[in-house]
Amino acid sequence: MNRIAIALVLTGASQFVQADAFKRINNPPEIQGFELETADGQVFTEQDLIDQWTLVLIGFTSCPDVCPYTLGNLEHVLAETASKVSPNNLPEVVFLAVDPDRDAASLARYVGHFHPDFTGVTGERGDIDAFVESMDAFYELESADAQGFYNVRHSADVRVIDPQGRLHATLETPMNAVEVSDFLLRLQVDYRRSHQ
Repeated sequence: MNRIAIALVLTGASQFVQADAFKRINNPPEIQGFELETADGQVFTEQDLIDQWTLVLIGFTSCPDVCPYTLGNLEHVLAETASKVSPNNLPEVVFLAVDPDRDAASLARYVGHFHPDFTGVTGERGDIDAFVESMDAFYELESADAQGFYNVRHSADVRVIDPQGRLHATLETPMNAVEVSDFLLRLQVDYRRSHQ
């Protein structure tokens, strides 16, 4: 199952290290417990982040610009990365939909439009909040207008979660597919060296 990882966890011990459009996190914090549901009805918890690299994007399915652009951008990043790593080392992509009232019914179709292996997840507000907070991200449902329409403000950068389920880095958008895939490859190489 592929997942879109849209979240960063920072604690007092965590520290960003800037590298162009990428930020590695020293002393990466663990993603805390949550229980969400995938677009096809499967349970999705912090345990689903273990044993692979995951890229998480926070957003909502009626987002007019940032979310569709970034998901399309991630598809290009994965295509480029696939030429540099074995299939089992290709990051999972997870789209965390933070507006379940509007997102749940359209989530499967929405993420499938960008890539068949992208995983959309949503759920109860408390679990969404736990995942978002654990990634040191944010979102806010704005007040509705007279027609009932409302926007959702949210973190736009992509969170990178390592195979131990820790917030490892962030990727700023827009992303250059070649540069980001090189960065993800370096992360994997450095991670393997440090865990030998």
